[in-house]
Amino acid sequence: MKIFKQSGDLITITAAAATASGDFVKVGKLAGFAQTDAAIGDRFAVAVRGVFGPVAVAAAAAVAVGDAVYSDADGALTTDATDADYVGFATSAAAPVAGVAAVDIKLG
Repeated sequence: MKIFKQSGDLITITAAAATASGDFVKVGKLAGFAQTDAAIGDRFAVAVRGVFGPVAVAAAAAVAVGDAVYSDADGALTTDATDADYVGFATSAAAPVAGVAAVDIKLG
């Protein structure tokens, strides 16, 4: 097919900020995890589908498997849906330590 670009599991974007491999990246509604390091202006791949972790998720209470995970206005992962965009759900459980739970999440 002449118009096929890519499978969609990885999206190539231009870094707006220095990014390290494994960093959570949010650009508009696009959310995923950086696959490589990138300096400002570099093109790099962001995985937008799959299970990743453990990642830090701001949580006031224990995170259970299946709990929704959101990205707040600052791009931080959280279980608080207030003024946040849905990113995926937890595939592991953890109690928060100092307000942060380390869990695996499935994007989408």
